[in-house]
Amino acid sequence: MRQGSFFPSLLEPRRRAERALVAVIQEAYVHGVSTRKVDDLVQVLGLTGV
Repeated sequence: MRQGSFFPSLLEPRRRAERALVAVIQEAYVHGVSTRKVDDLVQVLGLTGV
């Protein structure tokens, strides 16, 4: 039986960056930033569908 993880450790920093980005988006929403402005910011960062 396999004991190791399938998830490569190389991808862990990216995972942390994604969590940080989600936290920033949540914080902006809590502070009343419109979803349109948040979506515009996310698109400027090169992401879609957040």
